[in-house]
Amino acid sequence: MVRQESGLDHEWRTRGTSLCHGVLPFYPENYGAMCGAFRMSVPLCEAAEHKGYSRDLCSYALTDIGSSFTGKGPLGRLPKPDFLVCSNNICGTVIKWYEIQARAFNVPLFFLDTPFFHDQIHEHAVRYVEKQMESYIAFLEEQTKRSFSEKRFQRVCSRSFEAITLWKEILGLSRQRPAPFAAFDAFIHMAPIVTLRGTSWAARYYRKLKAELDERVRKE
Repeated sequence: MVRQESGLDHEWRTRGTSLCHGVLPFYPENYGAMCGAFRMSVPLCEAAEHKGYSRDLCSYALTDIGSSFTGKGPLGRLPKPDFLVCSNNICGTVIKWYEIQARAFNVPLFFLDTPFFHDQIHEHAVRYVEKQMESYIAFLEEQTKRSFSEKRFQRVCSRSFEAITLWKEILGLSRQRPAPFAAFDAFIHMAPIVTLRGTSWAARYYRKLKAELDERVRKE
């Protein structure tokens, strides 16, 4: 779920919290988790069920759909997106979930199909995804009325790679005995890699976190 930047978003953009093409992401999955933390998921899921959606569906999807129907949630309903983007590299539910919301919001939806790799990555699969990425760029250019910036894309990718590398190293520290952090700490600290990946803020966050955990390990 994405919205284009506006003049009011300038501070966010200068802090690096926009995607490489100038859009701000909103994640209904994360909002579903927030609804659960506030103990609001059950009535929202029930609202979706009353509209005919099966209770066997993913609670994240039901919570988001129920929030859209009722306007309820810790922050109310999520803002209407300019367009939706989904992929099947997570789960099959996401595809139908976003199709439903695209119809409800009456906005365009881009679906990125990612092949499943059993053992190795094949060249034809790489070309297939490359073609889709080209289509995705064209979709973004059409929706945002902006030209794609290769330079900005490279900056975002560089920051993303740094954050991912740091996060993997941080998770690897859990092998220490005693471990410098618990599983629940990891659940909390994963938020930036999910919602702010590709930003300078996320890379800075994980540099500080890793330094703190390295210090804990050193003192044990």
